Amino acid sequence: MGRSYVLRRVHGLALAGLLALVVAGTAQPADAGKSQDPAVYLQSVGLMPDSQAALVRLDVYCSEQQTVVDARVSVVQPQASGEAPFSPRCIGRDIIEVAVPSDVVFETGQAQVSAVVVFRQGRTKEVRDAQVMRVGPIVTVAVADQGRLEDGGTALVIDVTVACPVGSTGQQSPVFRYPSQGSYVPTCDGGLHTWPVRLERSQGEWLPGPGTVTAFAHVEEGGDRFTGWDQRTVQFTEG
Repeated sequence: MGRSYVLRRVHGLALAGLLALVVAGTAQPADAGKSQDPAVYLQSVGLMPDSQAALVRLDVYCSEQQTVVDARVSVVQPQASGEAPFSPRCIGRDIIEVAVPSDVVFETGQAQVSAVVVFRQGRTKEVRDAQVMRVGPIVTVAVADQGRLEDGGTALVIDVTVACPVGSTGQQSPVFRYPSQGSYVPTCDGGLHTWPVRLERSQGEWLPGPGTVTAFAHVEEGGDRFTGWDQRTVQFTEG
């Protein structure tokens, strides 16, 4: 039986800009002022929708007394490879995401992933982690800022934009606004696709104004399900 993976929600869909992106995630200072042995641990790797980059998540442990001299992560598959620098902060634990660009295109499946960080505290010390890791699809989802009411407020239409990489298969995916839901099926070809999703209610009506909409995008790859999602306050007007 396959597993299910829920990905963090992604508001921005400027995928080309992600190729050079290095994001320092939520830092969790743990005795940052106390010297500790530096370490790096790979956590996960995902394939960006356009297949031009792999997004690697890793944790770096170091204290304020240590200085990062160099830090790099690489992803290697038989048909493609790439390497990217990153800049961890020595604050105890730093959660990092690095977009590693490919010389051609990455694919879902297996990849050799390596991370190397060189520290200086009097003398230099190199730490590394290397693993063969599963590369799963990253699914980006964005709910539109505006929607429209139809049929006297008993129905609404909201645009949902999704991107997922080639090799994934879209599955029935729900969109919610209380007390109703609609659905659509994503297309996974690396490009952005927008679906106008219709929701209907059997009792009562929606009024013009703001409302919270949550959209999911389910895809299958290698027998497992991967999910992207977005939630935002949408301004609804009468159509």
